[in-house]
Amino acid sequence: MKFMNASRTTIGYYESGRFKNKSRSTLGYLEANGKVLDRSRTTIGYVENGKILDSSRSNIGYYSSTKTLSRSRRTEVYFSGKKIMNRSRSTIAYCDRNIGQYLDAVVAYLVFFFDIG
Repeated sequence: MKFMNASRTTIGYYESGRFKNKSRSTLGYLEANGKVLDRSRTTIGYVENGKILDSSRSNIGYYSSTKTLSRSRRTEVYFSGKKIMNRSRSTIAYCDRNIGQYLDAVVAYLVFFFDIG
C-alpha cells in the first residue's frame, strides 16, 4: 500500500509487514499480533482491538474504521475510503487502497511514523 500526502506525492509504503519511506528504506514493522517495531526491531507501540498503546502498553488512544481518537476520546483523524482527514475534515493524506482493509497498518503508520505537522 502506498501513502501519499495531500498533494498526492508518495511519502511512504506498507509492504509485507514493513513500513518504508519514499525511498523504500525500512522505517519499521507491524507484526500480526499488532506490535509495532522501529527499524532496529525495538517495540515502540501496539495497535490492537481498537486501542493504540505505547511501548509499555499504556493506552494513548483509540481507533475504529472511521477515525482515531486521543486517550481523552477527542477525534484526531477521520478515515473515508482512501482518504485520511484531520479534525476539520481537510484531507491530509491518501492511500492507494481502501483504508478499511489495512486499518491496523494505517493507524500504526499515522501514530508512529507519519509526521502530520
